[in-house]
Amino acid sequence: MKIPLDENFPLPLYHRLRAAGQDAEHIILLGQRGIPDSAIRQRLMAEELVFLTNDTEFEELPADYRA
Repeated sequence: MKIPLDENFPLPLYHRLRAAGQDAEHIILLGQRGIPDSAIRQRLMAEELVFLTNDTEFEELPADYRA
C-alpha cells in the first residue's frame, strides 16, 4: 500500500520507509510543496493509501474516504 507523507513530515522518515521496502512518497519530493488540502482530499478519495500528516484539518474526514 502506498504511504504518502505530507510536507510536515521529515524527509529522513521517508528515506527510512523506502529503505524498509515501503512504497512511500513525500509531497516535497513530488514537487507538490504547498499543494492545496482540497487536492490532497481528492487523492484520498480516489486511492487506497495511508496518508501521514500532522494537519488537524484531516482529522474529520468523512467515512467514505478510502484512505
